Amino acid sequence: MAAATPAMTTTPGCVHGAPARSGDLLLVPRICRTTLQGKTFDRHTVDIRNGATGARVGQASLPPIEPKPGAPLGEVGQVLGGALPLLVYAGGIGAIDAKASRIELVFESETGLNAVARAGEVLALAEKMAPDKQFPKGGVEWTVLDYGSGEILGQLQLAGPPAEAVELRPTSGAGMEATLYRSAGGKRMALVAQVRDAAGKATGAAMKAKVTEVPVVSRVPMVAGCALLAAADAVRADVAGLAVSEEAARNVAAPAPSGRAKVADPAACVAILQPDARGETFGWFTAAKGKAELRAARCQNP
Repeated sequence: MAAATPAMTTTPGCVHGAPARSGDLLLVPRICRTTLQGKTFDRHTVDIRNGATGARVGQASLPPIEPKPGAPLGEVGQVLGGALPLLVYAGGIGAIDAKASRIELVFESETGLNAVARAGEVLALAEKMAPDKQFPKGGVEWTVLDYGSGEILGQLQLAGPPAEAVELRPTSGAGMEATLYRSAGGKRMALVAQVRDAAGKATGAAMKAKVTEVPVVSRVPMVAGCALLAAADAVRADVAGLAVSEEAARNVAAPAPSGRAKVADPAACVAILQPDARGETFGWFTAAKGKAELRAARCQNP
């Protein structure tokens, strides 16, 4: 795999995230802090680029947020790509209309998102719950919704630790089940709930989950090469994803690479997106003076 000339470089005051594909476009998330007329603002933005050349096509942004005094810049969002791309960050989820350079906020969280999965227009959300009388130590609210129709397919409140992951899977006919994973006492448990029956009808707003023990996820052994980022349909929203900036303290390595890729300059490579069917991809590489560059690359043997 050989690296090409830069498609873009990091911007001062911004933290950039992992690229994702949506059709013939490349979507690159970032969060930036700016000062205007004495006020400070943070803004989530997605850079929209040509998926073959990396050339800038446009950008889409959420409304700016005025942070609390002294608060650090928030974590950069993560993009779930594909035909219906979403920007996921701790405070909510935005549906990206790349052709119109627009993001529409489809879910907002006051307590913070924990994990998100997507299947078409169906979302599975694990959201942190603040302590109250019923849950004195807090917990997780697990919700499955169709954001296209606005219908809630199921919801369940759970005491205990946050979710490690959530998942949506098709079942027989037009059926769908949702799974939430979490660990306690050295065991990993899966909570599985049917949210649509074989006819595609919602099974009820109050989810009924079956609990089973599943194998503990083993760590992928470290091997040589650049971290490879697989296309994702689910993310852990409360764990920092890949972050690239001009400030070393804000940079975060890929938390869960799907493998390793051989690149021309492995020492400079931060992470690279899974190549497409033609062997073409993009990756973040370190450059001079603390900058990082997003470069197109091509695998000779994808």
